[in-house]
Formats: sequence, C-alpha cells, structure tokens
Amino acid sequence: LLQVGKSALVVAEEDLLEDKGAVKALQQQLRELSASGQLPKLALNSVGGESAGLLLKLLETGGTMVTYGGMSGKPVQVATPQLIFKDIRVVGYWHSRWMAQRTPSEKQEMIDALCQAVLDEDVKCPPAKTFGLKDLQMALRWQSEQSASAIRSKLVWNC
Repeated sequence: LLQVGKSALVVAEEDLLEDKGAVKALQQQLRELSASGQLPKLALNSVGGESAGLLLKLLETGGTMVTYGGMSGKPVQVATPQLIFKDIRVVGYWHSRWMAQRTPSEKQEMIDALCQAVLDEDVKCPPAKTFGLKDLQMALRWQSEQSASAIRSKLVWNC
C-alpha cells in the first residue's frame, strides 16, 4: 500500500483483541501517525467476525466503522460499551444498492471524479498486464506466478 501512495500502513492481527497492552501500543502508533494526535475516525471492514472488534477499539470517539464485506463468513462482533461510551457508529455499504439509488448523472459525476483523481495522481492504480483471449494459457500461468503481496499486478483481458 505504501507503493501506491498511502502515507502509513498499520497491520494488526486478530489475536491482539485479548492483549490490552498490544491494543494500547497500536493505538499509540496510530496517534503518532495522525497530525492531530487522534485515533482514526473511519475504519473500513471487509472481513467481519472478531476482527471488527479490534477495528472498533482503534477508532476515535464518535468514529464510524463501515463494513462492506464478510470474508470471515462470521457476523460482525460489536461490544456494547463501544456503542455507548465511545459513540461509535457501525454501518454497512453495498455498492449494488448505491448504484441502484443513483441517477445516471450522479454515477457519471462519480466516474468523472475518480478519473480526475487518477489523472491528478491522487489515486494510483495497481500495475496491470494485458492479455488477449487467445493467450489464455499464458495469462493464467502469469497470474499464478504473481506473489501473494498486498499489491499484485492485475490481469486485464483485451477483448
């Protein structure tokens, strides 16, 4: 992620949930990364399950966790004190619903804004390699050789 323009990357494992000292250390690390010294106000959760609980512990009071995926296959776990004492909001996002609720002009406005962000290099696209459909075997071999790192080259079909 650092290669595509993120200024900081913090990795946390689920086993930190039970280790209060490790959570405090991670909170301190996040505060040091912030210009204001605060914890993040937004957490993006694609996993669900217990890891959502860790994200909630790392949010500033009044923060929001947006869940947009459920890779763990388990329900999001939210501790009641997070909701009451830290005023944390937990919301879901489903892109298909967002698209269905927007007019064509609103969708075009979003596409234009995203394209401009790419052109201005505010957003960096992951590397990509293009293959024709006739090169199916070569493309699949290339894809299988990609590393398991967070940023992998994307396979794009030229149809």
